[in-house]
Amino acid sequence: MTRIDDGSVALRDLKNQAAPAVVFNAQEWADFVRGVKANQFGPAQGPGQGPGGRPGLDVESTVRLKV
Repeated sequence: MTRIDDGSVALRDLKNQAAPAVVFNAQEWADFVRGVKANQFGPAQGPGQGPGGRPGLDVESTVRLKV
Protein backbone atom coordinates (compact mmCIF):
# COMPACT_ATOMS: atom_id res chain seq x y z
CA MET A 1 0.00 0.00 0.00
CA THR A 2 1.32 3.42 -0.94
CA ARG A 3 -0.29 6.75 -0.17
CA ILE A 4 -0.06 9.23 -3.03
CA ASP A 5 0.27 13.00 -2.43
CA ASP A 6 -3.31 13.69 -3.59
CA GLY A 7 -4.70 11.34 -0.93
CA SER A 8 -5.12 8.37 -3.27
CA VAL A 9 -3.94 4.90 -2.27
CA ALA A 10 -2.18 2.45 -4.58
CA LEU A 11 -2.25 -1.30 -3.88
CA ARG A 12 -0.12 -3.93 -5.58
CA ASP A 13 -0.39 -7.71 -5.54
CA LEU A 14 2.87 -8.80 -3.90
CA LYS A 15 2.53 -12.25 -5.47
CA ASN A 16 2.34 -10.70 -8.97
CA GLN A 17 4.53 -7.61 -8.87
CA ALA A 18 4.47 -7.31 -12.67
CA ALA A 19 0.77 -6.47 -12.49
CA PRO A 20 -0.15 -2.78 -12.36
CA ALA A 21 -1.11 -1.19 -9.07
CA VAL A 22 -4.78 -0.60 -8.38
CA VAL A 23 -5.37 3.03 -7.39
CA PHE A 24 -8.28 4.21 -5.24
CA ASN A 25 -9.06 7.89 -4.80
CA ALA A 26 -9.23 9.27 -1.26
CA GLN A 27 -13.04 8.91 -0.99
CA GLU A 28 -13.03 5.32 -2.30
CA TRP A 29 -10.33 4.36 0.19
CA ALA A 30 -12.14 6.08 3.07
CA ASP A 31 -15.34 4.19 2.16
CA PHE A 32 -13.43 0.89 2.06
CA VAL A 33 -11.77 1.51 5.43
CA ARG A 34 -15.12 2.47 6.96
CA GLY A 35 -16.61 -0.77 5.59
CA VAL A 36 -13.78 -2.89 7.03
CA LYS A 37 -14.12 -1.25 10.44
CA ALA A 38 -17.91 -1.76 10.35
CA ASN A 39 -17.41 -5.44 9.38
CA GLN A 40 -19.51 -4.96 6.24
CA PHE A 41 -17.58 -7.64 4.37
CA GLY A 42 -18.57 -10.53 6.61
CA PRO A 43 -16.27 -13.00 8.35
CA ALA A 44 -12.86 -13.78 6.91
CA GLN A 45 -12.78 -17.06 5.02
CA GLY A 46 -9.16 -17.74 5.90
CA PRO A 47 -6.04 -16.04 4.61
CA GLY A 48 -6.65 -15.05 1.01
CA GLN A 49 -9.63 -17.39 0.60
CA GLY A 50 -12.90 -16.32 -0.91
CA PRO A 51 -16.05 -18.37 -1.53
CA GLY A 52 -15.37 -21.92 -2.71
CA GLY A 53 -11.71 -21.69 -1.72
CA ARG A 54 -10.94 -19.22 -4.51
CA PRO A 55 -8.49 -16.40 -3.79
CA GLY A 56 -10.24 -13.49 -2.15
CA LEU A 57 -9.86 -10.52 0.13
CA ASP A 58 -7.78 -11.29 3.20
CA VAL A 59 -9.61 -9.02 5.62
CA GLU A 60 -7.22 -9.76 8.47
CA SER A 61 -4.22 -8.57 6.43
CA THR A 62 -6.18 -5.55 5.26
CA VAL A 63 -6.92 -4.52 8.81
CA ARG A 64 -3.23 -4.90 9.75
CA LEU A 65 -2.42 -2.17 7.20
CA LYS A 66 -3.19 0.25 10.06
CA VAL A 67 -5.89 1.94 8.06
